[in-house]
Amino acid sequence: VIKDFEKHTKKKMAPVFIVNVILDIPSKHEIPYQSSTKSKCRSFNQVCKPDKNETLEQSRISEDSRELDCTLDPTGKLIAFIDEPRLSTFNSHSLYELKLSDETELETKRSKEKKLLLNPDRLFGQDPHYQNQLVELNNLINAALVHVRTYSQSFERFCIMVEQAMELDFETSVKQHDWTPQEFRIMLQVYNEHIMDMRNMIVERRVRMIKVLSRQFQADCLPYSEAVVNALQTHMINYAHKKNLGLMAVIADAIQRLDKEPDTIDLFGEHLMFLSHIGADMPMLEREFSAVTQFYAIAKEFNVPVPPEELALYQILIPSFQNLKSSVLYSEAMKDRNIIKFQANLEDDISNLYYELLQVKYKVRNPTLLQSETSPQKALEDINALMAEISTIASKARSYSNYQDRFCTTDNTGTSTASSIHTLQKCGGKSTQALNVLLSETEYELMLRKLLWESKGEWEKLYSHWTDTLFNELNVDTIQKDVNRFTQTIYMLEKGLPANDIVPLQKQALFDFKETLPVIVALRNPYLESQHWEAIEYTIGRSIKDRNLTLDNLTKLRIFQRKEAIVNISALASNEATLKDMLEKVSSLWKHTSFKLVTHQVDTYTVLIIGSTEEIVAQLEDSLITISTIKGSRYVEPIKKEVNEWDRKLNIMAHTLEELMTCQRNWLYLTPIFQAPDIQRQLATETKLFGHIDAAWNEMIIRIQNNSNIMKTTTASGVLELLQTTNANLEKILKCLEPHLAKCFENIRSLEIVKQATRPPTVVMIKSAENENLPMPRNVRIRGPIEQWLGNVESSMFESVKKHLRMGIQDWKITQFKEWVLCHPGQVVVTVSQIMFNRKCKKCFNGPRPHSQLQNTRLVLISRLDALAELMSTPLRAFQETVLETLLTINVHCRDVLSELIAKKIVREDDFEWIRQLRYEWNMQNNTCYVVQGNSSFTYGYEYLGCSRRLVITPLTDRCWLTLTGALHLNLGGSPAGPTGTGKTATVKDLAKALGKHCVVFNCSESLDYKAAKDSEALRFVFEGREIRLNKSCSFFATMNPGYEGRVELPDNLKSLFRPVAMMVPDYELIAEIMLFSEGFKSAKSLSGKIVNVYQLASKQLSQQDHYDFGLRSIKSVLVMAGQRKRAAEIQ
Repeated sequence: VIKDFEKHTKKKMAPVFIVNVILDIPSKHEIPYQSSTKSKCRSFNQVCKPDKNETLEQSRISEDSRELDCTLDPTGKLIAFIDEPRLSTFNSHSLYELKLSDETELETKRSKEKKLLLNPDRLFGQDPHYQNQLVELNNLINAALVHVRTYSQSFERFCIMVEQAMELDFETSVKQHDWTPQEFRIMLQVYNEHIMDMRNMIVERRVRMIKVLSRQFQADCLPYSEAVVNALQTHMINYAHKKNLGLMAVIADAIQRLDKEPDTIDLFGEHLMFLSHIGADMPMLEREFSAVTQFYAIAKEFNVPVPPEELALYQILIPSFQNLKSSVLYSEAMKDRNIIKFQANLEDDISNLYYELLQVKYKVRNPTLLQSETSPQKALEDINALMAEISTIASKARSYSNYQDRFCTTDNTGTSTASSIHTLQKCGGKSTQALNVLLSETEYELMLRKLLWESKGEWEKLYSHWTDTLFNELNVDTIQKDVNRFTQTIYMLEKGLPANDIVPLQKQALFDFKETLPVIVALRNPYLESQHWEAIEYTIGRSIKDRNLTLDNLTKLRIFQRKEAIVNISALASNEATLKDMLEKVSSLWKHTSFKLVTHQVDTYTVLIIGSTEEIVAQLEDSLITISTIKGSRYVEPIKKEVNEWDRKLNIMAHTLEELMTCQRNWLYLTPIFQAPDIQRQLATETKLFGHIDAAWNEMIIRIQNNSNIMKTTTASGVLELLQTTNANLEKILKCLEPHLAKCFENIRSLEIVKQATRPPTVVMIKSAENENLPMPRNVRIRGPIEQWLGNVESSMFESVKKHLRMGIQDWKITQFKEWVLCHPGQVVVTVSQIMFNRKCKKCFNGPRPHSQLQNTRLVLISRLDALAELMSTPLRAFQETVLETLLTINVHCRDVLSELIAKKIVREDDFEWIRQLRYEWNMQNNTCYVVQGNSSFTYGYEYLGCSRRLVITPLTDRCWLTLTGALHLNLGGSPAGPTGTGKTATVKDLAKALGKHCVVFNCSESLDYKAAKDSEALRFVFEGREIRLNKSCSFFATMNPGYEGRVELPDNLKSLFRPVAMMVPDYELIAEIMLFSEGFKSAKSLSGKIVNVYQLASKQLSQQDHYDFGLRSIKSVLVMAGQRKRAAEIQ
């Protein structure tokens, strides 16, 4: 319609709608000048808000129009359908209705139906022409709004300007640092440009049928940038004025001081110093002047209003600064002339001051200051007067020295060589160095004289105070400190002062008092008791119990003549008090030390047991040592009875504690065993005896629970005897059980037995002494004779160890090394690692380059050793630490074997250097492990060894094993012989572990006879009266100490069955090195040499006592403890 009208009339129609662009700002920001707008500028992003009088329905406007933040104003008035005269027919009621209703009812009815009668949808809803016009009108409005939206986006840059102005925290920025002129210039330029852009903003434009007005938007935007510009201008002018004032003050003061002509040397010195300072400050003043100039230039550039008085002050600054430069130049030019002028005066002043100081020195050396007849008050007055004179002279000397250095230095700067020589000659008058030396000497001499008279007066006051003070109130520590201080003072005065009669008198008085000081200290000893005072009074022959006694009274009583006796009595009291204090500490410790009871799980129930006693045992050992020290003292007599009583109690406590822990350990071991019904049936006597022991033990725990004090519990009457009897009975029971469990296996300490309701109990797991668990491959039922089901346990143990060995070999290549070490039993880890080592070495021998392959294998082995050492420093369980130590020990030996093979260039598998080693091979066909050495080959025994430690393998160990395995190959026994401590028994036991065998140590009996059984290879033979089955892998070894007293040699007929091996003292250093490495020490080689040297020196130089042990056992204990401490420290 509008297009057609404009086309035919050739006139522009007025816009149908008006849109006002506004600035909408959150209320958190404060508005400059106006309050009609409140934060960020957004020209389109809210629902359109039509005018209240608008008749166009908002539902008719499309969603695009809702994005416009605007106000719609109509340009013309539309006639409502209800008032349209041409539609009155539709608006009038029927005649019938008019007749039936009165006027009031009709009006009410009309008002209710008005909207319904004139609803366009009802009138024209079905008219297609009406519907098309609505669609066209809607499309026109939407198209216009799209163009308005596009046009409104051009105002976004003004929003950014307002946002920048609002976010600028100008006050905080100028407080943090002073703005430079360049910063002010940039900010003023930016915000002035913003203001110009806002003022040049288009404030009215028609877009299609809509007029867009932005005059209010312009008015809302301008105050923000204008406020910033105003703040910048105000602060810049204030800042420039402040700098101008400061600079003018400095310039005025400098010009005044420089223009003043110095007429004395002091004033000239000050003039020179100020000239030097102002010369150094000129670059800074130049920068300040430049800054002020730039500030006012910026003000002029941006038409910033400047108060007239400030502008006038700035105009004065420029000539003032030039005047300052001229004054500095003039002063610099006059400086040399003034130096020449005042140089002679300075030399005269130094000479006069030197002679003045000489006169003072003569006064200091006046003999009256060192005569005893001189009054101390008069002497100190004279000394103070002289010190005042010296202070004045020292001040002048410092000034003259300053001037002389400045004159000479200044005169030498920038002059020729001849002039410099002349200046040095001028400065070569009376030097201030000599003046300073004389001044130091004079001050020192005067200080000594002052110290003399002050110390004399102080000593007299102190001595008078000490002699008049009550003796019981004297502070002996303070007296001793004062006496020591005066002694040092006397020595210093003797050395520094000339001969006089004051120092000797004072020295004599001091040393006379020092002679009495030990007696004073002895009598003021707080540990003196009644018997000691009686002894002192008996010694001096008088009573000194009077509380009003003073030091002067004691001097008159001549008690100092008995100095030695009194000091000895006081020392006796101190020593006795020390012993009493030591005894009191022991007594106090055990009065407050108690047992700690902890819960312990026994099968399906818990019991209370005594916790760890390591700390208690350590305290007990310390207490016993303390009591022994007290008993050995010659001052123990007054408390000897108490000491003996405590010695008796502590010894009883030690024995009782040992018996108590032994009883608890055996009781815990036997309790689960005697709960099995089969054990109770087969060992009825022992079960009954254990029942009595169990009741006694429970009674003991109840007694400890009621009274947990260790001293009272362990020293109670009858407790030690009861525990000794109980332990004796437990030993009997243990001996009855030894053939059944403890002595039947190498490292099985307990069995995990599961009770079942309808079936016999079942053994599901075996446990080692290190608390490692090994599950059984099949359940072993506990029924029948104990020998029978224990035999089944043994068979299942063999199967389990073999099964885990096979699993360990399978996991070797598919599992990370560190993870593999920790996820398999300890015996499997050690054995499989040796199997894989042998397999790798054989592969190297059969390879194309054996030597280089062996070297690579050695590098891999070293990296594994490092990995194990790192693993040792992580938190581990106790049995895992033992496994790692054993594996480190074995791998270190493997590393040494490889090093020896590489050094000797061994490249063949059949070389003796290789075949003499103890090797492990795994047969893949029958899944069996073989142990090979030399020509000997043995099937691995599969005895469960747990996580037991292994010996360090030395060359001596290798030779011994080679001999013993050769003997076994020939069906002979072995007979290692050598001195005590060479490792005979330990080597045999370690060979048994290497072969996976159970080793039993016992004494030979006369009836021992196995020769026939071995010779005939019989299946069964009689042993100690019983016929038993012969295990062909069983072997016998006899360890001998030839030549030792009480030892008998083997008879010849028996000796022929044993192959002899000579054992010697092992290489302690090598053993210590490998043990340290297995404990996680990286520098094991150097540490092993040090500790072995310490023990060797101790064994040679210390006295030969029975309790001294410097052998391998002692070294091993120390190394194990060092490893434990290292791991604990790394974990912490």
